[in-house]
Amino acid sequence: MIYLWEKKVNSDILKYYFENYAHPEEFLFFDIETTDLAFTKSNLIFLIGIGYLMKDKFFIKQFILEDKEEEIDIYNLVLGEIKHLRVLFTYNGEKFDIPLLINRLKMYNLEEHINVIKSFIHIDLLKISRKLWKSQIKSCTLGNVEKRILKIERKEDLPGFLVPSFYERFIKQRDMKYLNKILEHNRQDILSLYYILENIIREDLVNDKKGNLLPIN
Repeated sequence: MIYLWEKKVNSDILKYYFENYAHPEEFLFFDIETTDLAFTKSNLIFLIGIGYLMKDKFFIKQFILEDKEEEIDIYNLVLGEIKHLRVLFTYNGEKFDIPLLINRLKMYNLEEHINVIKSFIHIDLLKISRKLWKSQIKSCTLGNVEKRILKIERKEDLPGFLVPSFYERFIKQRDMKYLNKILEHNRQDILSLYYILENIIREDLVNDKKGNLLPIN
């Protein structure tokens, strides 16, 4: 299953900041949901969420694994969507999302897809958030950065630790109420990546520098 969501945004600040380096329509905002937090063969990536910009709209496309037999098909679909993009933004993706995804691709000998992933310029926004805000807010978990920096309050959001059990219930019962909560949680994760990027840019511009995100080669 694939779900598409969109929101109108003003990406002028991104265009200004990254001029001569990259265009915002080359950006990929990436987040996954998994059945576990371990790097094991049993840990499935059951949702891949991608965010991208197009003509001042922010799109989020979510790919759901309904059956393990569809895993390769999902990877083929996702990589087909993102292979033309250039700059990858994640939150702790250097240590979790991307290594786990590459491990899954290796299991199926999908070397072409691995090469696409490795070709991205990867900017892990958690590292920059810690650099900018750790002294101010202590914990730089995504939830705390949302509350303290972005001023976002998630209402009735599904806690991350419950996501795997909700997926299991969805698979067993095929009740959309479980899947909808997961989709909402993942959408906010990806949308927050975009807003965190905006805030980092504003911090740099206020200080008359571009050192936190640039240069992009």
